Amino acid sequence: MTDEAGLASGGHDRLAAAQRNLLQLLEHTEREREQADAVSEVMNGITGRATTPDGAITVTVDGRGLLSDIVFTNGITRRSPPRLAADLMHCVRQAQATLAEEFSERAGADPFAVRIAEGYQARFPQPMPEVGEAPRRTPGEQDDEDYFGQAGFLRPGTEGPGHG
Repeated sequence: MTDEAGLASGGHDRLAAAQRNLLQLLEHTEREREQADAVSEVMNGITGRATTPDGAITVTVDGRGLLSDIVFTNGITRRSPPRLAADLMHCVRQAQATLAEEFSERAGADPFAVRIAEGYQARFPQPMPEVGEAPRRTPGEQDDEDYFGQAGFLRPGTEGPGHG
């Protein structure tokens, strides 16, 4: 009977150890879920914003880096379409690049939050070149002044710049 009692006792000890391990795992999982919920809440609450130096374009992105707002002023009329597109894209990238810092400020420095902030930095690096620099032109592309400086480009019967 002592062998049976020893086996029963050993089985009971293993069962108790398994239950403790399971409880620890559940507690760990609960802590990770709470961290994930907190991170998700911060990500949903942050935005990135960037504006061109002349204030003509302002963009806002949400916590996922998706464009959520664009504001133009009359200053965009001084840009050629290629320049407008380049400045707009630079603003979007600059706004996205601010998300890592915004996230870090709100989420703190625990290892889980640091990994998320590093993910933002990898996904949304600082853009180059800076706004205000003229984008490199392709051969045959016109300056802003050339593009809009031709008086006939909006007159009926004209083909527009470079077509007449």
